[in-house]
Amino acid sequence: MSHRSTLIPCSRRSSGRSILTKTLHVAIVAMVALLSGVQAHAQGSQMKPVAIVAINSVNNLLEDINFAGSLGGNPRLADSIRPFVGMVQGLDNDQPIGLVVQTDGIVPGGALCIPCTDLKMMLGGMALFGVSFEDGPNGTIQINANGQTVFAREADGWAYVSMAPAMLDSLPNNPGSLFSEMTKEYDIAVRANVQNIPEAYKQIISSELGANIQDNLEQLDGESDAQFEARKEIALAQIKNLQQLAEGLDTVTIGLALDTPQQRALLDFVYTAVAGSKLAEQIAINANPKTNFAGFFQPDAAMMMSFASKVPESEVAQTEQMLAAVMKQIETKIDEEGDLEDEADRAALK
Repeated sequence: MSHRSTLIPCSRRSSGRSILTKTLHVAIVAMVALLSGVQAHAQGSQMKPVAIVAINSVNNLLEDINFAGSLGGNPRLADSIRPFVGMVQGLDNDQPIGLVVQTDGIVPGGALCIPCTDLKMMLGGMALFGVSFEDGPNGTIQINANGQTVFAREADGWAYVSMAPAMLDSLPNNPGSLFSEMTKEYDIAVRANVQNIPEAYKQIISSELGANIQDNLEQLDGESDAQFEARKEIALAQIKNLQQLAEGLDTVTIGLALDTPQQRALLDFVYTAVAGSKLAEQIAINANPKTNFAGFFQPDAAMMMSFASKVPESEVAQTEQMLAAVMKQIETKIDEEGDLEDEADRAALK
């Protein structure tokens, strides 16, 4: 079960510590915990991908760079980049580049995957940029650049680069098949396999989320008891929805595509749900949503955004409770509005 949203670029400014901000904080903490300090994974264990980043081939990107340049009056922007691309010998410009982060259920591994016909030739051409290399342990190549050291291994037309030699074990034999699935539609795409995240890191997310709940449920200075209770009800409902979302998510993909023939840019957000989960139920009932407010749609508007969604029967009561809390907040603000002296005006607003 999957759902796709195509987003139009826009900006929005908000104040306060929102639930979304805290959720992003939790995600960052979890990703840091996933990637920091671990130098090896259990030998012989089955590795599953947790995250994949795919970037389209150099040749395809150069075509799209010309489209991006045309928006700024420079339709041949890629011509100024091609000489630098030509300096990198040994790179396969027809294959996508990507990053694979995987785990055996306990600790992570993974590598940057570069399509390569000759790794040492490619590294030799990067000497002008301060890159040097030498033979490393277990048949690897040790790469040094600007004081940083990484390790690489070459196999079957691919160069695998990682922070530690042990992370280069048990990598996919043909990462191009993983990346090509994503670059068919996008120039740059990120996919997270939520259900492959180790349980230990899910516990970290839960702990961080719990701490953020407590922080958000503290009464603010100058906030009345009624306002606090209403805000608390909304926060708890949002947290519950986020927890259900995390349990039901299978994969999440964010993709950016520059469509040169159609002269357009697309940003997609696509997610799939675990079969039998509440999220799968929500997607199923929203296969063909309808709205009673279509009369607000104006075909000649410069920009129009419309959303329609159905609520599962099991969540109707919770949704009504949350809406009631929102209405209570609005009515409290109307009562506190000093410019409204006429009670009839207050009643009309409510």
